[in-house]
Amino acid sequence: DALASMWHKWVFIVTAGVVTCLLRGPVGAIVSVPGGVDFVHQVLAEAEAVSAAAGYPVPDPETQTSLAMLTETGSTFTSSLYRDVLANLPNEAEHLLGDFTRRARILNVSTPLIELALMQLRVHATIN
Repeated sequence: DALASMWHKWVFIVTAGVVTCLLRGPVGAIVSVPGGVDFVHQVLAEAEAVSAAAGYPVPDPETQTSLAMLTETGSTFTSSLYRDVLANLPNEAEHLLGDFTRRARILNVSTPLIELALMQLRVHATIN
């Protein structure tokens, strides 16, 4: 199902963007601090709840793959959104997170961490 695959990829991209942009670092640095791994789990759960409410629950193997990548000790992985923000380049915050949170509201799914990251990115955009 192509649409399901697109939703699942969007969940990963949103989660990676939120985690790296909000915590301002690569995965390895994030998971090395107290609460870092739990934060990744919380953001992924929010994003997956939206996908499930849209009718596209993320299969457990995909969840585990995302968690493995986003909680890897020592990883230098960052999202492309984060790299664009750091370089003060145009970015896709509104396309990725803005549209995602809009859909979450329509589906009546709470996404406080994703919305917090979006607000941080919007503020960043106004000062740069």
